[in-house]
Amino acid sequence: MESLFKSLDNLKDEDPKYTSINFNFTRVEYGFEYVLHMLNDPNVSDLDILKQIKYRLNEYMDIDNIKNPKLHASMLEIWKNIRFLNIVSEIVTEKDTNIIIILYDMLSSILDLDDEHKKVIYQIIYKVLYRKYILPLTSIMDKDNARTVALMRFSSYDNKDCIDRVNKCILMLNDLKINDIVYIYGLFFFDQFSNLFNYTMADTEGYNLLDNNAKSSYNKISGAICYILENMPMYDIDRVLRRWISYSELLGKNSIIRFSIKDLSEVDFPRIIKVVQELEVQGYTL
Repeated sequence: MESLFKSLDNLKDEDPKYTSINFNFTRVEYGFEYVLHMLNDPNVSDLDILKQIKYRLNEYMDIDNIKNPKLHASMLEIWKNIRFLNIVSEIVTEKDTNIIIILYDMLSSILDLDDEHKKVIYQIIYKVLYRKYILPLTSIMDKDNARTVALMRFSSYDNKDCIDRVNKCILMLNDLKINDIVYIYGLFFFDQFSNLFNYTMADTEGYNLLDNNAKSSYNKISGAICYILENMPMYDIDRVLRRWISYSELLGKNSIIRFSIKDLSEVDFPRIIKVVQELEVQGYTL
């Protein structure tokens, strides 16, 4: 575990009626509306459209920051366009994980996506996430569940949302063992364990509504974060717990948490308890 969680800081001929236009737009809205026009024109080749979006894909993925209602509406139309999605599927790489946020929103929104749209969306998800994330996860779960867990990990700019969603997936996967959950956390959150610990400790919503299988998974999640913490260097255990103290203070005294760290078994988690005792001597309350 130390190796996984050791750091916490951390052109060919073109259509003349389009080539005659100056592409150095001073207004980004004109650029997007122009691309939307191209997408709806059957006389424009996919290659011409690809040239327009290939080096500006990040701009198309920044839809949440577009405040202009007209421009936002144009962007939604672009993303709902099956031709655009097919072109995007050709140019995305494993580095384009931010695109997963938009695809997640499309799949989980009220948009009435047909099977063709969903098929292309999943093709893009696989292309971006398959080698690094989905394929490794198939060692502990089936391909569909692996895709869903990976999708949840990259479904938001907010790490808390991603962590909560991954944990909810784990709750539903009853066959996972603690070591499997540790593997999932190592794959996705190796560089931000402190956030994983804090958000998981505070995530108790709906526990009483869980069935017995889900409650068992819930307890395995608790065991996994303790196992990881126990196997960290003492210095990092101290840092994680100090950050947890600060975070729990923000939550408030009446907040419900998973468990009290100081009540962990000293037999099972001697290194954690040692740090807890040292912190209590310094006046901290856990």
